[in-house]
Amino acid sequence: MLTEWWLLSVSTSETSDNRYKLLSPLWIQFIVSVATLFFFFAGMPLSFLLCVHSTEDIDESSAEEMRDAMSYAKENPMLIQVPVLGTARKFWRLSDKATRISRKLALILRSLHSNGRYLTAPLKVSNVFIGSSGSVKLRGVSVSAKGFISIERVRDDYKHLFKVLISLIQTSGGDIANLPPDYREFLMLMGRGTFTMQDEFLIVNHVALLPMENRYFFLLSFIFF
Repeated sequence: MLTEWWLLSVSTSETSDNRYKLLSPLWIQFIVSVATLFFFFAGMPLSFLLCVHSTEDIDESSAEEMRDAMSYAKENPMLIQVPVLGTARKFWRLSDKATRISRKLALILRSLHSNGRYLTAPLKVSNVFIGSSGSVKLRGVSVSAKGFISIERVRDDYKHLFKVLISLIQTSGGDIANLPPDYREFLMLMGRGTFTMQDEFLIVNHVALLPMENRYFFLLSFIFF
């Protein structure tokens, strides 16, 4: 099979998180209400409420200086403990940059698959490079020629991404047992063997990949409108 060496990148500046196409508050209230009823009666988790990413998040022309993901993780904790406002309690969550990195890696794979391509060799931590702003690039990966892509190839790409993210979190000093439920569900979705093509949409738009400020806006819109 014809392969080529690609360098894929996604721009993730601090302002890029505002590129989510959020609906108006009234529509959010309607969607959340309907989704809540559906998930309640279906017995499914509410963490599949989605916010669709803008295609503007994809940028393959970034010239930002990058560093390998392993050294980045050693100096930047990805799983952090933060206080609950007004109490002495604390909870664990991913840092904003860790959330952004997870989302961008998933978007890189989604972009490949949308163009009929896939990685012909397992994705490794050594292939991932991260910029100071949280931008992500893949280097030294072998990509297939454009053509038919089977579900097995898609599953393999996300299974390897699952392993990469776990490795980075552990390298940064994080305990996998402390992962928040929504992010744990995001990882399980990537790693399960029953993955379908429709699940790729759920992965790249999973609520676990929303920045914290977007989650607050989403919930406040539901409560007050």
